[in-house]
Amino acid sequence: MRTTRNDAQQAVTPDPRERRSAPPLGRVNGNVRYRKSIGRQMVTDATQSELWSEVSNTLRHHQKKQDETPIDALNRLFREYFPTHLKIPLLNESTTRLQKESRTINELKKVIRRDCLTKGPDKIDVSVVLVKWCQNEYLVDGRRRTNLWAGEGSDDPHPVIVIQCQ
Repeated sequence: MRTTRNDAQQAVTPDPRERRSAPPLGRVNGNVRYRKSIGRQMVTDATQSELWSEVSNTLRHHQKKQDETPIDALNRLFREYFPTHLKIPLLNESTTRLQKESRTINELKKVIRRDCLTKGPDKIDVSVVLVKWCQNEYLVDGRRRTNLWAGEGSDDPHPVIVIQCQ
């Protein structure tokens, strides 16, 4: 925080370079609801189960096997970034915290992502899915949407679900 003096009264304004995590609002039906964060703009205060449902619906088309769940597909896509011998966390409801944010294309370009494809996206009306682990963010779903938005030259904000490993 930095302090500014405006005539006779003193006001405290937040420093935009300062990041804070969003404290929980409380529990609703056993799910934690989070309030808006300072820094990146939060889109919603949805519960963790609502966000997991959205991630599952977004990743449903990545299921390769008939018995593979969307969460299995999420873990498979995340593991593709790393050598097989590296121990990486298993992503599920109990080991992660989800947050829905709004990010510009310039912020999305900085995220670690695999080689890009020339084919256009199947859907553009769903959130981009990122995994944050060891201070890095990895693009799990939304590479073609991000490339399309970057090619359009627009810097409009786009919905992003960040899966934070705990």
